Amino acid sequence: LPSGGNPPYSYLWASPVTPNTDSIATNLCAGFVTVTVTDDVGCQTTDSIDMPLAPSVLQANGTINQTISCNGDCDAQVSHNPTGGSAPYTSIWSPIGIDTNNVCASNAIITVTDSNGCISSDTLIISEPDPIIGNQVVQNINCNGDSTGSITLNPTGGAGPPYNYIW
Repeated sequence: LPSGGNPPYSYLWASPVTPNTDSIATNLCAGFVTVTVTDDVGCQTTDSIDMPLAPSVLQANGTINQTISCNGDCDAQVSHNPTGGSAPYTSIWSPIGIDTNNVCASNAIITVTDSNGCISSDTLIISEPDPIIGNQVVQNINCNGDSTGSITLNPTGGAGPPYNYIW
């Protein structure tokens, strides 16, 4: 706000602002903004004001560090490393109370708020492997007391081949 001279004051904002005569310039971009203030008797002063760069865009940067190892397990691990915006950050995982070291198959959402109230969210889709299905082929025993039967497994699902067999 101006001081000195003889109020009331008039204002003339110049490039890169759309010229206006208000005491407040809005919707400014980074860079120098020039204003000329004139008092009631015509005395003037001109000032260039440096509008600082805005912080870079806030990013939550959610990451799946470890996927679920087996169908039905809850052993995925997630984390985040916010960047940009203005620190400090406040972070909230959803569903609320999620244990980031023991995540079940679901969507994990990280919402980060910076000190300016800017918000960024990432949705992490935590999937699990399909269940392992044995797909057994049974060869029946021919006669009582024979050992002619067999079982052949053609498993699918899980983390995929190779599969280990324990009989």
